[in-house]
Amino acid sequence: MLFVFNKFKKRFLKKILAKEFLLTSTNILLIVVLLFVWFGSKSTLAAGEEGIPFYNVVKTLHIYASYFYNTGLGESGIFNVPRVPLFVVLSLFQHLGFTGWQIQAGLYFILLLIPIISLPYLIKLFYKPYTAEIGFIASVFYLFNLYVLSQVLTRFVLSLFILWSILPLFVILFIQFVISGKVKYLLAFSLINILFADVYLIISPIITLWLCAFLSLPLVILQGVSKRVIFLRVFSVFFIWIVLSSWWIIPFWVLRNESSAAAVNPGANIVSLREVSKYFPSQDLLLLKQAFLFGKNGRIFYPFYEKLLVQGIAVTGLVITLLGIFYTILPSWLEKKELKSRVKVKQNYLFYKLNKLFKNGFYFFILFISGWFISKGANPPLGDWFYSFIFKYIPILQIFRNPYEKFGIVFLLAYSFFFAVGLFSLSNLLKKLKYVILVCVLIIICGYLVKPIWTGGLFANYNKINVPSYYQDADTFILSEKKEDQRILQLPLLHYPAIAYTWGYLGEEPSEFLFTNASLSRLSSNNHADWLYDQLDRSDIVSNSPYFVNYLQFLHVGYIVIHHDEIQSSYFRMTPDNTKSYVDVLQGIKFEKTFGSLDIYSVSNPGEIIYISNSVKKYKDESDLLSQVLSENFVPNQEVFVEDTNRFLKEAENSSNKPSYKLIKNSTVHYSLSINNAQSPYIVVLSNNYNSAWKAVIGKNIVPNHIVVNGFANGWLIDKKGTYTIDIVFSVWPWTYPLR
Repeated sequence: MLFVFNKFKKRFLKKILAKEFLLTSTNILLIVVLLFVWFGSKSTLAAGEEGIPFYNVVKTLHIYASYFYNTGLGESGIFNVPRVPLFVVLSLFQHLGFTGWQIQAGLYFILLLIPIISLPYLIKLFYKPYTAEIGFIASVFYLFNLYVLSQVLTRFVLSLFILWSILPLFVILFIQFVISGKVKYLLAFSLINILFADVYLIISPIITLWLCAFLSLPLVILQGVSKRVIFLRVFSVFFIWIVLSSWWIIPFWVLRNESSAAAVNPGANIVSLREVSKYFPSQDLLLLKQAFLFGKNGRIFYPFYEKLLVQGIAVTGLVITLLGIFYTILPSWLEKKELKSRVKVKQNYLFYKLNKLFKNGFYFFILFISGWFISKGANPPLGDWFYSFIFKYIPILQIFRNPYEKFGIVFLLAYSFFFAVGLFSLSNLLKKLKYVILVCVLIIICGYLVKPIWTGGLFANYNKINVPSYYQDADTFILSEKKEDQRILQLPLLHYPAIAYTWGYLGEEPSEFLFTNASLSRLSSNNHADWLYDQLDRSDIVSNSPYFVNYLQFLHVGYIVIHHDEIQSSYFRMTPDNTKSYVDVLQGIKFEKTFGSLDIYSVSNPGEIIYISNSVKKYKDESDLLSQVLSENFVPNQEVFVEDTNRFLKEAENSSNKPSYKLIKNSTVHYSLSINNAQSPYIVVLSNNYNSAWKAVIGKNIVPNHIVVNGFANGWLIDKKGTYTIDIVFSVWPWTYPLR
């Protein structure tokens, strides 16, 4: 027994003291230190276009879990659905008592840890002279570099963070399964793609990840695996990925035309590409920089990075990387000629050369060249011609209109490998000072050069937020009224997507994370809805106080919240005090309560989000529609406005009466309307933005007459007599509402 224990102890100590283990542990320690710096203030990190998803993870999950995004006047939420698996896991930790910043810190730890562990293994697969030092250097550089500083961490786009994190692991699991056929690699590959499906939110990672995977296949062929086996395994893993991803791929495709994010316009996108390409010419790209942040007109990092010393350090990193390419690739091409005499058959010699190349890092050279060419955008050489061609003939590739952001990670992956080889080769020239050189260079290039990462300076004060408790109090008060379908008008009205608060947030207006009810709080991508929104603080409309409440009722607004904690800018037409002055005198609006810096008002008779009508009115344009709403003749929840009174609508218009009904809300995507004794045609109105995915279902039949009413909403002509139930559902195949 003692012998077995001593043997186990010896093996365990040997593993603990192994060089790779010690270096990996060092990397983990660096991550822990980093997170203490970033989250030492116990604040959530947030900014940019993502809002504040870690303020309340459970609430965020409810937002992402629906194909209908219940914000503003309602819109398709299909592009949030891939986030669900990750936030299901994160929400479990909130239920266990963890706070938002702790959950975010834990997620960041995992995302930083994955490449630290996986990148050395990826290099070991493709680089025969691999050493633990090379793996360590590459993983350190992959984390601490200018690209990660500007394009991953400060962007606050979780999908880009995940892409950076899982890219090495994605390729490893793919290549290991194709080589060995072991199920454990396939299971791990599947798990990663389900848990981190958030990465596919921006579409382009589908191409980025799979291209890197497919480019690794020559190594499998050179391993001697039969082409038939390779084909079957590649087909299997790709097919399984499609099946496991079908829950978001199919809805993406079905609703592709319902989202502005899917807009395909080669002309407009090539213009956009040319504009952004000005910020990453090759001379900046090769330094992993971007002029928008690091250049003379950069908004954030220029004061530090304009220093000649700092610029010299960045150039030194490039020189080391180019030396890495020299040490890696050229020796394989410049072997002595006598090798050829050893390999008598020409084909065998070519096979030998390719095998040696791919076992000496040629895979990373392919990634380096392709990553540079694609990431440089419209810049020369051939950039403008290349993108004009693919945007025209392969429309899906228009998602790469900002290629440095979407594909630069591939360039970084190869860059990290060559930097590691270059630095390790240089240090070997000075054997006695080898590790001193390694440490000093890493401190300078992966430390001082990316100083904002280490000090937390990459996160400005407005990135570290603590949402005041009065937001929770205000939301609880509104919810206590049990009117979850009534919208909240957030004032002063913001005429721009971004906003700043005194409590430390600057980014896209975040009301959907702060309030349970849908908020009218910012512009959207819907032109009609945006026009209606913009009119809410027009001076001539606001001054029409007797009938302004009509407009709020028309948009199904039940509450008004005036914010005194917003930092004023040119994007507001009114200050909070001016806003309060005009709201206080509006008829039909009642002051309810003040919570901290928030004043809460209620709107009289906002009605139901779904109503029925047989009073049809025609309007010529949006101005005519608005003038009819802002009149003494307007009757809320009784009238419906249409641009064209066709035959069906005239039937409803001429009907003598409308049936009584009862509305039941099953969820935000399913309402039941119980109709009692209908005798003539009528129109059902759903006051959400028109979307073809909304269906009215009677029994097993979908009502065909689905039209735009009230300038933005959904309307259906119902000409069925009797007593029955209408189900109003947001139906997306394959998650279609089960027809009865």
